[in-house]
Amino acid sequence: MVRTGDGVTVMVLLACSAVLLLAACVEAAPSSDWSVHHAHRAIYARDTQVVRHQTVFEVTRKETAVFRAALMPDHLVLVTSFASTTEDPHATEIEKVRLDVGEPSIEEYRGVEYAVYDVDTSAMETKRFFLIVESYYAGAQTPFPAAIPQGSAQYTLYSDSSMIPSAYPIDEQTTSVYASFFEEYDAADPATINQHGQAEQELALGPYRNTRSWKSPALDLHIGNSAGFLVAKQTREVEASHWGNVAVEEHFDLENKGAKLKGQFSRLNYMHGAHGNSVNSITQYLPIGATEAYYRDQIGNISSSHMFTHREGIVKLDITPRFMLFGGWKIDWLSGYNLPSASYLSQNDAGSYVLSIPFTSGLVDTFVEELQYSVVLPEGAYDVQVVSPYPISDVAYSLRPTYLDTTGRVVASFSAKNIIAEHNDVLFVTYNVPTGTLYREPLMLVAGFFAVFLAAILYFRCDMSITPASN
Repeated sequence: MVRTGDGVTVMVLLACSAVLLLAACVEAAPSSDWSVHHAHRAIYARDTQVVRHQTVFEVTRKETAVFRAALMPDHLVLVTSFASTTEDPHATEIEKVRLDVGEPSIEEYRGVEYAVYDVDTSAMETKRFFLIVESYYAGAQTPFPAAIPQGSAQYTLYSDSSMIPSAYPIDEQTTSVYASFFEEYDAADPATINQHGQAEQELALGPYRNTRSWKSPALDLHIGNSAGFLVAKQTREVEASHWGNVAVEEHFDLENKGAKLKGQFSRLNYMHGAHGNSVNSITQYLPIGATEAYYRDQIGNISSSHMFTHREGIVKLDITPRFMLFGGWKIDWLSGYNLPSASYLSQNDAGSYVLSIPFTSGLVDTFVEELQYSVVLPEGAYDVQVVSPYPISDVAYSLRPTYLDTTGRVVASFSAKNIIAEHNDVLFVTYNVPTGTLYREPLMLVAGFFAVFLAAILYFRCDMSITPASN
């Protein structure tokens, strides 16, 4: 006979076992949909403030076409994904297929939060292929020490996961971290440092075999990084005209948020190579066909520039300030350029006008914390729609009276945050304009000049005297 107390004990144990088994099944559920045979992650942190992760998964799709990509959420600003039949992550565009990446969901497993993205792989016909996930982290490095003398090297702290975050078990995985120099590191074994030339080191992690899902042991790095951490607040205005021109004007408020300069600045020491983390030039890539570029600032710090056509017709603009930017130093300026409307303004099948403009300003190695965007459309525009490739907020529409306007031009404005140079997809603004409004301003000018000339003719032809003119 079994006593009641023992029966209760057995029932409790069975219930606990069932709960634990159910939790394990729920956590391991995604593993039945995909098999991850091998994964390699490359972390590029050499002399840059934006850390790029490139992870190549060799996978076999079983049931669902949606792959759940798990990433560490802190400081994550951009995620893109490709699929390919070749393992080379640098495969040509013909060999790669760009995949749709959904909005992230924050999920917690074993006390660690992950940003989980649903990647749609239905475009791939084969069951086994290589899935490439690229992620970008801005503001993830902290200068340590926080202040350095002019001639000292800059070091930063960076934290990540030694193993690849994954919603699925991985048969074998490796990670390579690239930096100019590793001062210290704390990672899961095995971990070795390999030297690549004189300017780059690689921290090789793994191989780790038969790793379970949602496993992410800590990775703490103290690395050398000579880059300036350019962080900006930007205002960007695009004005579209149906008379041949699209004008772009931008205002930048820029700061080097790297290790601050400790002590006084010496121009002589700088000439002898004591550059530290300073930035002596600012590079901006303008869209194809950009002309008539200009810039100005209030104190005349920006003194020279160089503008020339770069690869594939892209225009490169180099701006050189009088004083380089050390850590903690700031600069602000306004710049602009013109674009041909024939290349950026078109009509779709429905007859609506479509303005296609690059989303970003093209500043190299710059992290834009806040972006205020305005698109000025012709007077009378209606049915305005903003189609952004990236998340935007505070979308609003207003009127701006300008010269020769009767009601004012329509302005579509919005804001965005955490923008880097890789946010380089196209922003679309669609709208309709009554045909008659395109000719309103020319007709107003014609009527105005006609009225002036008519008044002049009447004035000089009319005789207002009360006595007849003598012969």
